[in-house]
Amino acid sequence: FIAENAGNEVKAGRAQLSSDEILGICDAYYQRLVEAGQFSTAVEAFRAVLEKSQNPAVKEFLEGRLKRLELVGKPAPGIVGPDVDGKTFDLAGTRGKAVLLVFWASWCVPNSAQVEWLQEVDAAYRDKGLRIVGIDVDAQQDGGTKLETILPNVRRFILDHNIRWTNL
Repeated sequence: FIAENAGNEVKAGRAQLSSDEILGICDAYYQRLVEAGQFSTAVEAFRAVLEKSQNPAVKEFLEGRLKRLELVGKPAPGIVGPDVDGKTFDLAGTRGKAVLLVFWASWCVPNSAQVEWLQEVDAAYRDKGLRIVGIDVDAQQDGGTKLETILPNVRRFILDHNIRWTNL
């Protein structure tokens, strides 16, 4: 940055950003590159920053995003589990089809806001073969909660929001 003092002297200096500011910039850059399909650019940029960074929080963030980027274009890991009605769902049964996995929780306000958008996506692309599969993470809250305890809340959320796609 360039600073000017009262005597109109111009001095060059170096701005110090907080960890939160750096993480915010990295996340915004990551989002823009991913939305633009520039995965290789994101990998290259994040590896370069990771190599130079001394900040543990920034390093952890970048390593996490690089792990996500390594998954792009690869098959999803196996997912098998009961849906909210107790029927077994196996992601392998959708092999070769487009599947949008949505991880959500009934207590998460942004998830409520996303339901309308997901319903629009479902309506627009279901006939073209897209399948949405929700994976509820309520049981992971507070270090783990019994399924019987959270299932009524999960079912209520699904009914209240008129969600028609499979939910595990």
